[in-house]
Amino acid sequence: MSGSDIFVVVISSAFVGAVVSSVTVAFTQWRERIAHRENMLLTVAVDLAKVYVGRIAALPGNALSMEMAMIPEFQGMLKEIIRTNGLSKKHCDALTNYMDVEKMIAGC
Repeated sequence: MSGSDIFVVVISSAFVGAVVSSVTVAFTQWRERIAHRENMLLTVAVDLAKVYVGRIAALPGNALSMEMAMIPEFQGMLKEIIRTNGLSKKHCDALTNYMDVEKMIAGC
């Protein structure tokens, strides 16, 4: 094997290593972004549930609602908004029902 063959092998090995490293870094960054987005969705869903439950509890009649039961619903709505840029009829109806419950409790 001549010196130029060894040089080509070393350069091609370095190139392959750089490509594999770049692909690995890109994949891990992509997964990290997805995990961060899911974490943020859960955080916002928890905050929305707390606000909703707080509003219901502050209304006359002091209706109690389970915050933990609201979190998956709000998280599903947020995921759907991000995925489709809108809400399905099921989630629109759920939001309407939540608003109707507030009005009913407030005596509107």
